[in-house]
Amino acid sequence: MSGQGEHHGLIPPLNRRQFLKGASLLGSGLAVSGWGLSPWIGNVFYRRGTYVYPDRPPTWPGVATRYSVCKQCGSDCGLAAHVYDGVLQKLDGNPYHPAATEPQAPYATPVSSAAVWAAPHSLCPRGQAGRQTLYDPYRVIVPLKRTGPRGAGRWQTISWEQLIREVTAGGYLFSRVPGEGTRHVDGFGALWQGGTGRLTPLDPAYPEYGPLTNGLAVYYGGAENGQTDFINRFAASFGTVNVEAADAICDLNRMQATMQSLDGMTDPLKPDVVNAEFIVWFGANVLEAHFPMQALGRKVAEATSSGRLKYWVVDVRGGNALLHADRWIGVKPGGDGALAMGAIRWIIEHNAYDGSYLAAPNAKAAQAAGEPTFSNASWLVVADSAHPRFGQFLTTSDAGLGMVSADGGMGAATSGNVVLGPKQVPLGADTAVRGTLWPQGPLNTEPTMVNGVACRTALQWLYLEARRFNLAEYAAAAGVSVSTIQDLASEFTRHGKRAVADYGRGPTMHTNGFDAGRAIMTLNLLIGNVDWAGGYVMGGGTADYTGTRAGAPYQLGSW
Repeated sequence: MSGQGEHHGLIPPLNRRQFLKGASLLGSGLAVSGWGLSPWIGNVFYRRGTYVYPDRPPTWPGVATRYSVCKQCGSDCGLAAHVYDGVLQKLDGNPYHPAATEPQAPYATPVSSAAVWAAPHSLCPRGQAGRQTLYDPYRVIVPLKRTGPRGAGRWQTISWEQLIREVTAGGYLFSRVPGEGTRHVDGFGALWQGGTGRLTPLDPAYPEYGPLTNGLAVYYGGAENGQTDFINRFAASFGTVNVEAADAICDLNRMQATMQSLDGMTDPLKPDVVNAEFIVWFGANVLEAHFPMQALGRKVAEATSSGRLKYWVVDVRGGNALLHADRWIGVKPGGDGALAMGAIRWIIEHNAYDGSYLAAPNAKAAQAAGEPTFSNASWLVVADSAHPRFGQFLTTSDAGLGMVSADGGMGAATSGNVVLGPKQVPLGADTAVRGTLWPQGPLNTEPTMVNGVACRTALQWLYLEARRFNLAEYAAAAGVSVSTIQDLASEFTRHGKRAVADYGRGPTMHTNGFDAGRAIMTLNLLIGNVDWAGGYVMGGGTADYTGTRAGAPYQLGSW
């Protein structure tokens, strides 16, 4: 396939004379002073203007190291960029950064010492590819404006000044209809109108549409914390509620499943790998592509090699995660939800859930029971299909308990939720010490009448849904055996709160992805592992970019 003069590398081949010259220098140079003190040795192999990896080692004279953060994915690992003569030579992990190095160098460590920090500081292959991204000849580094019909692939480069001018003051775009020339598109100014746009209706015939400024839709891609803070701040200052992240292409189902399971919190929880005893990862290749890749992979490898942790992988393919896994469950694509629902049914029918946790109906009751969180498993849900709020939580007014004050006697009264206390007496969920999970006995899903309204507890509803199919049907839908479902549920529930069911995009990138995510989240709620050591935990929070917390350096939120 290749002739004598052909080469596949990007470095020009050495001739015999050059090779022998370099070899002889290597023999003496290494013996006398080593590579670090003899940069002239490398000049034998050095080719300016070529794609060399690397041109010069980071410790050589003239190589400057700059510290930053890798943006090749959302893990945001710290990186060290080695630059020589204005050209990026190599990327490494930042020795000061906990995601790239463990243990990381103290911030007081001099840069010269950090460059040779003993602990491994590395980037994953995707992070290393940042050099290719930087010098990609097709990288878009200037604004592009469409000059033809959609799909025609006709674009022109414009200046940043023109982009800002046309976005704010308006400009011309090619018509959606081929052959119709250009059309004028209004900019921000036409909606803002010197501030009066916030007072002018967008459509007088439909006042619910809000002000004219709602005509601005802010649609953005994979922005992160900090970026989203400023985007939302701009939108709120301008006066539009139409702000939406374009996450449907990758993570919307997972985010929505998390939000619906955690009362509006969209940030995903993470397994406490350091303290967990068992983790099952659904569609999340923990050693290859699950966030944060570097830190998580290191901690998993250390925990499994020490014998503290065992984990199973539920995925359509095994991947690198099987290197330390105890078991791989190969599901059908989209079958994760069926597997999780089968496990839910087994857990409920074998009384393997944490009933004490599920019976705490409010934060105060949970705190008294030593729990950091509580659930709505004991809250009553309207089961009468003729009721106007069928399928919604029963309220205190529905139960004949009147209105409940939101702050213990002061302020406006609100209608709260209801649980059944001792002797099946309906109580406000906000004040009850304990709620009844099974009003008519374990596994009984018959409705209970409260003030003439048929109700079931949330746990009864869950079981009613889970038992719609038997384990054999769940197994067939998931592409696994019945014993696999039983094994998973049994192993998951025998570690107390030191077990976690975590998931990535594998289960959620399907039409049933939201429901699959909800089922996996429910596995964690059944054992009450949220915010427990070894369980499913929240992070420490992100940087306070807008100054909402006390002591923050920038009070942007109040400007």
